[in-house]
Amino acid sequence: MLKKFLSGVFVLIFLLSFSAFIFSFSLSSVALDPGFYAASFERHGIYTLVRDGLAEHSGVPGLAFVAKDAIFPKSWVKESIDGVVSELLSYLKSERESFEGKISLVPVKSNILSLLVTQSGMADSVDLSSIPDSVSLSEQAGMDVRSLETARRYVSAFLTAVYVAGFFTLLMLAFLVFLWRESLKSVLKAVGSALAFAGISAAAVSFVARSEAPELLANYVSSAAQGMPGIGAAVSGVATDLISAVFSNVLVISAIVAVAGMLLLVASFFVSVGNNAKKAGAMEKPEMENKVSQKNVQGKEDN
Repeated sequence: MLKKFLSGVFVLIFLLSFSAFIFSFSLSSVALDPGFYAASFERHGIYTLVRDGLAEHSGVPGLAFVAKDAIFPKSWVKESIDGVVSELLSYLKSERESFEGKISLVPVKSNILSLLVTQSGMADSVDLSSIPDSVSLSEQAGMDVRSLETARRYVSAFLTAVYVAGFFTLLMLAFLVFLWRESLKSVLKAVGSALAFAGISAAAVSFVARSEAPELLANYVSSAAQGMPGIGAAVSGVATDLISAVFSNVLVISAIVAVAGMLLLVASFFVSVGNNAKKAGAMEKPEMENKVSQKNVQGKEDN
């Protein structure tokens, strides 16, 4: 009775720790991946929006309509944004000690000169010394260093929580194995049941959330970004991609775990057959030995 009670407690803790682990692991693997943002920004036109914004606020008349591709090519915008995002994520993951967000303006200056030469041949008379060779977003945008440090601490604490949840998940499995160690059949049934139950539960939750959460988040972001239809739609799209990717990862992981648990349960039936055969053989062997010994005793008495 005590063993079953402890087994139930371990399974419950395993379910909670496993759910926390796969959700937090999926979130960290997506939200801290530069490749995810590169693909999502491309899909929702973030690079084009930034390029158009730079052209509109450049101070050059007509640039937003005539030469934005020549001076601010999309390849440069993409490279600059991807570099800043990668540097920021590395800083938040404590892989680097500082964040500057430097963007090189040398290609932009070169493009301006090329455009002036093409249009008027007056490149020699244009002074671009007022344009720096690079800018630092941490300085130009007036980023609060303390806010970045606080965000970094939160990310570090979150990643630590992921590792702790993973440790407790494995620990509960180890406790189940130890609790039912006297029989391989019992171990397979206990571990298989825990994995199957946890996997199916997490898969069901992620399946429902994957279809509902992105729409709710998109509506919230759209309402918060009223007056900025282009930016609001793009940010909403990126947020939707993030939620969808997280729950898709959870669904895949939980499905794999559920299948592994079911396989262990199936394997337990085959192991039980082998154990019964061994037990039957073990019981028959002493009986045969007793019969032989009894015949020997009777033979000696007759003699």
